Amino acid sequence: FIYLLDRDRHSQREREHKQGEWENFEKDVLKEFVSGHPIDDYHDYIRYNNYFLLRDLKKANQGNYDIVVYVKSIKSKRMKNNNYIKIIQVEDSSFNLDLIDKHNLVKNSSTINLLGIRVIINSFGNKSYIITSCKEIEDYITKKLYVKIDNIDDNIRDFIKNIQDKYTGVNSMYIFLKKSNRTIKLTNGIDLQNEKLLKLLVEKFGDKNIKLS
Repeated sequence: FIYLLDRDRHSQREREHKQGEWENFEKDVLKEFVSGHPIDDYHDYIRYNNYFLLRDLKKANQGNYDIVVYVKSIKSKRMKNNNYIKIIQVEDSSFNLDLIDKHNLVKNSSTINLLGIRVIINSFGNKSYIITSCKEIEDYITKKLYVKIDNIDDNIRDFIKNIQDKYTGVNSMYIFLKKSNRTIKLTNGIDLQNEKLLKLLVEKFGDKNIKLS
């Protein structure tokens, strides 16, 4: 089982690397993401944590907010006092915005980041968006679990309800019913970082009937 997970993680990294290269090409050459925006895989994570979208941040009152965004570019801007500040261009599926990084918190472009933002409104009503924290989001957030079973009985229903209650998280779980050839997506997410949960799933369904992607 550990080998299965390690192999899937390695393959996932290769797919993500190739996908990232293609997305960068789309953005640089075609000026838009044709195959889907990189933030699309994080929509469930954003909804689960009630993070702001950029369109909401644009209308927000003065205060502190958390957002998940794609970092498009990092640039330096020279101020009147000859000091430089970093301007971080970010976007999600709703909007794009320039943020101010006074403390050099954002390190890499073409990445997905959880940012803490302080919205400041001056006496003229102009808004500034200051980055107060930055955490590059790990790829486990977008992991999905697929399980193959013949059919759902009361025992499996109870098992699924138990893991959803005990191991709540942001990862999606899909069940493929072989007898009826149907796929069901569970309403609530699970936490695929939890090793106890992964062990339970293997014990219940077997290695061959579980796939991470």
